[in-house]
Amino acid sequence: MSELLKEVLAEYARAHDEKQRRADEARERAEALLSGVRAPYEVIPSLAQKHLADVAGGAETSEEAKAALEKEIAAVRADYDRALREAGIDPSDLEPIWDCPLCRDTGYTDLPDGRRVVCDCVREALVRRSCRSALITLREGSCFENFDPGLFSGSPDERGTSPRERAEALRDLCSDFAEHFPDTKFRNLLLLGPSGLGKTFALECIARRVLERGGSVCALTAYKLSSIMQGAYFSNEESIRDREAVENADLLFIDDLGSEPLRRNIDLESLFSLFNERQIRNRHTLIASNLTLEEIRGRYGERILSRLMEKDVSRAIRLTGDNLWVTKPGKEQS
Repeated sequence: MSELLKEVLAEYARAHDEKQRRADEARERAEALLSGVRAPYEVIPSLAQKHLADVAGGAETSEEAKAALEKEIAAVRADYDRALREAGIDPSDLEPIWDCPLCRDTGYTDLPDGRRVVCDCVREALVRRSCRSALITLREGSCFENFDPGLFSGSPDERGTSPRERAEALRDLCSDFAEHFPDTKFRNLLLLGPSGLGKTFALECIARRVLERGGSVCALTAYKLSSIMQGAYFSNEESIRDREAVENADLLFIDDLGSEPLRRNIDLESLFSLFNERQIRNRHTLIASNLTLEEIRGRYGERILSRLMEKDVSRAIRLTGDNLWVTKPGKEQS
C-alpha cells in the first residue's frame, strides 16, 4: 500500500468517526426527549437472544426464529420512529450523512464473494490529489471507460487489419498492463507513431488506473522532464526533489519524447542516469513519441535506447492509421 493511499484512508477514517460521533450525539439529545420508548439498539439484542434460546430448546425452527425476529425488529423501529416524529424529530436527521453511501465513508466496499476492496470514491480521491502535483499531468476523461476503438476506421488497410482492430488490441494490451501492475509481463512500454493515433490517451489510461490503485505516478511531457533535469544539474533544490520523485515513482510516463530541446552535455547523461536508475530499481516506464526506434537511437544514442529497450522487459509498438484530429474532429484521442 502506497503512502498516499495510507494517507487518504487515514483521512477517511477520521472523517467517518467524526460524522458518526456527531450522529451519536444528536441521537442522545433526541432520546432525552422521549419517555417510555427504548431505542432499537437497546431492544434488538435481547430479542435475538430470546429466539436463539427458543431454537436451542426446540420451540421454533431457525427459519421461524429468523422471520419472527425480523418482524419484531421492524415493529420496534416503527415505534421508535413514530415516537421521534411525535417529538418533532425526523429520524433521518439522526443518521450520519455520508459523502459516499456505498462505502459509508470507510473507504472500503464488500464484494459478493466476500472480498473487501478499496471503494471507487477513494480511487477518485487518489487521482484528484495526485493530479494537483506538478509532476502529474493527466487530461480529464483519459480512462479505459472512454477508450473507444470505434473512432478508428473499420476498413482493412495494406497491413490486412483495420485501424479499429489494432486500437482494440492496444486497448486490451494497456488494460492488461494496468490491471496486473506492478506484476506486468514487461516493465517498459513505448508507443511510437505520428500524432493523433491515441498514444498519449492510451498511456494516460494506464497512469490513471495505477493512480486509482494507490501507485505512485509521475506523468509529464519530455519538455517538463528536460527542465527538471537541467535544474537538478545546476543544483536547484526544487528540481533535485522533482528528479528524485521521477526516479522513484512506481510508474513514469513521458509524453512526446523527442520534442524537447536537447542539450547533449546535460540531457543525455541525465536521461541515461534516470533510465539506468529506474532499470536497477525495477520501475515501470511508459513513453509516447512520434519518433521511430532508429530515430530515438540517432537522437539519444545507443546507451539510452538500450535502457529503454532492455531485453525481455520492454515492448515498443508502432501505431499507424488515420489522424483522429483530422478524421474525427471533436473526438480526438491524441
